[in-house]
Amino acid sequence: LTSQIIMPIKNSQLYAEVEEKSRIDELTGLFNRRSFDEVMASETSRYSRYGGMFSLIYLDLDSFKAFNDNYGHLAGDEMLRQIGGVIRSAIRTSDQAFRYGGEEFAVLLPNTSIEPANRVAERIRKKISSIVIADYAPVTASIGLACWPANGKNVNEIIAAADAALYSVKHSGGNR
Repeated sequence: LTSQIIMPIKNSQLYAEVEEKSRIDELTGLFNRRSFDEVMASETSRYSRYGGMFSLIYLDLDSFKAFNDNYGHLAGDEMLRQIGGVIRSAIRTSDQAFRYGGEEFAVLLPNTSIEPANRVAERIRKKISSIVIADYAPVTASIGLACWPANGKNVNEIIAAADAALYSVKHSGGNR
């Protein structure tokens, strides 16, 4: 009887482990893009129903390709690990951080208007610029912000607004 009970319990535990691993980026320890898509859909639906606001931070590392080309992908991986830690240390426990892809990150700030979100983004940017790997110049990041519902009423509009703000910063020199 014990062996018949243990097998479903082990399968359930294995399923839970696989489910968690499918939502976490192993390199940075942050949630992954799949999680981002799910959370954004859920949050916009929830805020549409109950009201309130949230902010989205989009972050892209400046000159990451040049860093990888000069120091190799292992050093680039180490930088991404450190960036994940910096982002986690700069946000509240109620906030959610994601590795969006490559050297791009996103942070969802529930119940946060644009001004407090700007302070969080600036805190993240300053912490990132304090990282120095090898003899490379300090790492910098360009950051874009968007606030729901002011900058859009659905997932795609919010993402597009944060992305547009990010690329505006990149085109004006980055590290802002």
